[in-house]
Amino acid sequence: MKVKICGLAHVTNANEIAQLNPDFIGCIFSSASKRFITLEQAKQINHPQKIGVFVNQSIAEIVNIATNCSLYGAQLHGSESVAFCLALKQQIPLLKIIKAFSIAQLADFDAIEDYENAVDYFLFDTKGKDFGGNGIVFNWEMLNQITCNKPYFLAGGIDVAALSQINNLQNKPFVIDANSKLEDAIGIKNNNKTKQLITYVQSI
Repeated sequence: MKVKICGLAHVTNANEIAQLNPDFIGCIFSSASKRFITLEQAKQINHPQKIGVFVNQSIAEIVNIATNCSLYGAQLHGSESVAFCLALKQQIPLLKIIKAFSIAQLADFDAIEDYENAVDYFLFDTKGKDFGGNGIVFNWEMLNQITCNKPYFLAGGIDVAALSQINNLQNKPFVIDANSKLEDAIGIKNNNKTKQLITYVQSI
């Protein structure tokens, strides 16, 4: 499994976290987010595999940010359609498309089949008042009751304690995606907690 540290909103802290060698760094480009980061700030983060998080933003805006920030992937966390995902992929074929789904009940997985041929990865996060960073773990047992033909990112209230349940999953995630549980303040990650999480995931 790989690790993504998401919601880094301050350049100095982000570069400290990047030195811990997570597989991916997540930058939230939705201005409605408490962890919003600008393009100019994100460009100063020294990590080879940055993933941009977008919420119902235009293809033109995503393409501009992805190109200028050399993004590895675009994580679509809003109500983006299958057609939107396909159009974005056509614009930047090498950009990895990650479609996020907010999960509260088993029926929330119903839409994933429609997106299978339009995206590279799924992301399953806890349904909450915000589009992400709610700090709540959903019932992972539901993942054993679905058929998922795409590698997926697992998000939602993840820290080392939450990961004690990871071995109960029959189809384990491609990426562990951590955010709010690692924070000292909004958008600022604790180095020790982050290092512990990365080390733990690498040991699984």
